[in-house]
Formats: sequence, C-alpha cells, structure tokens
Amino acid sequence: MLVCGLGLVVVSGCKQDEQISSAKADCPPSAASLVPKGGWASAPPQTEDHGFLWRIEKDDQTSWLYGTAHIARPEWMRPGPKVREALQQSDVIALEINMETDPSAQKALAGYSTNKAGADLFSKAQRERLARLVATSCLPAGIKAQTDQMSLFRQMLLLGLVQRQADGLYLEFGVDGYLAGHARQTGMPLVGLEAAADQLNAMGSDRSKTLAERIDEMLGKIEADKGRTLVVTTTTAWARGDLDKLEHYADWCDCLNTPEDRSRYERMTAGRNAGMARNIERLHAEGKRVFAAVGAMHMVGSKGLPALLAERGFQVTRIPFAEHP
Repeated sequence: MLVCGLGLVVVSGCKQDEQISSAKADCPPSAASLVPKGGWASAPPQTEDHGFLWRIEKDDQTSWLYGTAHIARPEWMRPGPKVREALQQSDVIALEINMETDPSAQKALAGYSTNKAGADLFSKAQRERLARLVATSCLPAGIKAQTDQMSLFRQMLLLGLVQRQADGLYLEFGVDGYLAGHARQTGMPLVGLEAAADQLNAMGSDRSKTLAERIDEMLGKIEADKGRTLVVTTTTAWARGDLDKLEHYADWCDCLNTPEDRSRYERMTAGRNAGMARNIERLHAEGKRVFAAVGAMHMVGSKGLPALLAERGFQVTRIPFAEHP
C-alpha cells in the first residue's frame, strides 16, 4: 500500500523531510531523536535481515523481489547482509510508486493533499470531530498549525500514523522510503511499478456505503485506536519473516467481515498485482536486473507476486533469513 501526504493511502518511497513526530513530553520520541547523532552513515552495518526476499530468474538473468513494510521500527529500516547483496547485484530499484522522480505521480497525489480536496464531503460534525482529534494528538505543533492547508483525508492519515509511534512504528523508518533515499544517494535508477492514479482508483469508496458512513467509520477507528492490533501484528510478522502469518491474514485480522471489506482488500492487494508483475517482467526483459520492492501483503497467496511471476516463467526462489524471536 501507499504513505506521504495522502489521504487514505500510504505512498511508497516518500521523502522523509516532513517529520510527523511530536515533541510533547507525554508523547513517543520523535523520529529525528532516534537517528544516530552522526546519521545512519555513521551507524554500523545492519547484521539482520527483515522481511521477505526472493530471487527471480529468467533468460539467464537474475532479478529480486522484496516484500517491504511501509511503516517500521528504526532497527528494521536498513537492509541486512542478504538484502544488501541483492541490492548490489541490481541495476534498478522498482517501488510501487516512484514519488522521487515521476512528475505524473507527484501531480496525481498533490490534489489529495490540499485543503480543498474532499472538504465538502465532511459534515460540520465530522469536521469538528477531526479537529478535536488533531488538537489532542501527538502531532507536533508545526504540523497542527498547517492542518488548515491540508485535506481532511490527509489529516486522518497523519493521525493514524502518529498513533503507531506509541508502538515504536514510524513512517520515517519505512523500508520503501529508505530504498528511495538509497537510490537518490547512490544515483541508482528508480522506477514505479504502477501509476499513482491507478492506486488511488483502487481505494475507491464502496458503493454499498455512503461516503458519510465511510468517514464516520474512519473517524471512529482513530478515536478508538482500532487499527493498533492489525498494524502491530502485521509489521511484527514482517520483521520476523513470518510469511505464514500473512498468508492467513483473513483468519485473524478481524477486518474482512463483510463483502465490502473483502472487495476493498481484493482491490488493494491482488487486484494490483497483475499489473506490477507485468512491469517487473518488462524491466527484466529489457536486460535490467531489477530489485522490486513492494509491500509484503502483495506477496501472499496464489495471486501474490511470487506466484504470478512463476506463472510468467520465472524461477522463483525464496532466500531464507535467520529466524527472529
């Protein structure tokens, strides 16, 4: 899935210049305070790999598929030895969305960040609820002062993200964002595997519910912090390399209880995988050794990227990592 200045999506590969951490005494530490004093370049190399890595081979050429976490702990962000080696053996990094250098992606997402985007879709009562949530949140004063320039959807996204900092999970330490920064710093080519507009369309509202009902539902989840168990369990499974946990997501997430829930999940995961698989194959066929980094939920099941690439004639081999407690 997508994050960075968006309303309802989390956008891969966002720049980390906008800190959403709070400096309030009763709030979690800011992301900036968790970075080593000399920056990450001064930190010793990461010795553990996290997530899921596959070697994909076709036509006597090797590419890589890496399942990522868009929100993570600082100790999970940097690649371990096996992922570093795969990066070193690659010619291009491919993320879900290329927000670094793709003007069309930046343009498509910009409209969802402005204060006008969706403002007329919220009732007065909903706007007041959101304002109360922002005022009492751990968003820093600088961000709160800018909320009148943001879309209301974007404000809800930021509230959900800052809540997860209580569990040590930060957008600033998302793996996709790190990889985008790595490409920027090393001059490695960076491409997107799908258009931002297509990803936004996949998030389209369910016709079975009014938009007012959807907004009430989203506000209620923030007020009750209902997303905590789901996000913490999913990211922990990613960090441990527990693919089986993600394969059985529907059994424990308590989030696919209605046809609408299941339809939305299908659109956001398997519904986007075929297009990304085609683009990975296209890049590989152009003679490029691809390091394709996509959210881990796109890796599961018979419609996951490993399975789809195998159907397209790739030899797909998962690279084992050391088990984490």
